Amino acid sequence: GLVELYLVVNAQTPCDVQQNFTKNIVFEPSPTIYAGADATYCESEGTIVVNDATVSNQTELRWSVVVGSGVLSNQATITPSYTPSAQDYINGEVRLEALAIGVPECQDVVDEKIITLIPIPTVDAGEDETICQNQSYTVQNPSVLNTSSYYWSTPDGTGTLSASPNDLVAVYTPGTAETGIIRLVLTAEADGGCGDVVTDELLLTINPVATSDAGEDQIVCVGETVTLDGQTTNSTDFIWTTTGSGSFVPNAKTLTAQYQPAPSDYGLGSVTLTLTATALESCADVSDDMVDDFAPAPTINAGDDAEICAGASYDLFDASVTNGINPQWTIVDGDGSL
Repeated sequence: GLVELYLVVNAQTPCDVQQNFTKNIVFEPSPTIYAGADATYCESEGTIVVNDATVSNQTELRWSVVVGSGVLSNQATITPSYTPSAQDYINGEVRLEALAIGVPECQDVVDEKIITLIPIPTVDAGEDETICQNQSYTVQNPSVLNTSSYYWSTPDGTGTLSASPNDLVAVYTPGTAETGIIRLVLTAEADGGCGDVVTDELLLTINPVATSDAGEDQIVCVGETVTLDGQTTNSTDFIWTTTGSGSFVPNAKTLTAQYQPAPSDYGLGSVTLTLTATALESCADVSDDMVDDFAPAPTINAGDDAEICAGASYDLFDASVTNGINPQWTIVDGDGSL
């Protein structure tokens, strides 16, 4: 404020004169500045507005960025705004400085506000994958940034998901007979009390196991063909193969083909016919065998022709049978009896 000083001077004797002097002194208050309390902001809140700063006795107010690479607006007001850059969130902190400038006779004052930045998490669950129903799957190369809180889940799988909180390693084992497409979801929650939740998912295709059934073992006579009745499931292709030298009619890619043995096959006594099914992606091909035994054709010799006297009987003593059972004689021409 204003202070007035009065000076009164009296003359020496014998003079009787008095002089009065007045001096005014003006005291200017020093400026004060408070940049506001240090604060924490979430990335999802966007632009930061300083709303708790105070200033007094200033002729000018200036805000500046001490640490940070974002955009500062309204620098000359008590409520500036700051838009952090992507690098600011990587660094995790910015510092704003408020400068209050007083009259020339007074010293300028400054104060600093520290703002802690909490970034939104980034999540990558990894690439989509395909497995076979009888396999387990371990997620490959997932990643989580800017948070310490994350977890795995599956909203539609019926198998077992083995994963601990805050552990990127997760193993999924399909349930009994579980096939089709399921989702494995990686969820991250922002630190610092921010409510941001970010998810990413991978699609896991579970293919069924292929099956192959070549049919029952068979026995056929030499000279005959083998009728096949194979079956496959969950396969993209199939083919018949043989340990012999015969051929499949019409071809080896017909489940109900006929196998025509080669002459050399009969000499082997048996051949193995294999039906191989080509499995779906990530599953193993499967095969099944059936054994075909060749029974030799029977041969018969009724013996030499003979002549006998009328009224006499004849003993069929020189007939023979090989590779046959239960031979039976019949009378072709004659009215006698056997």
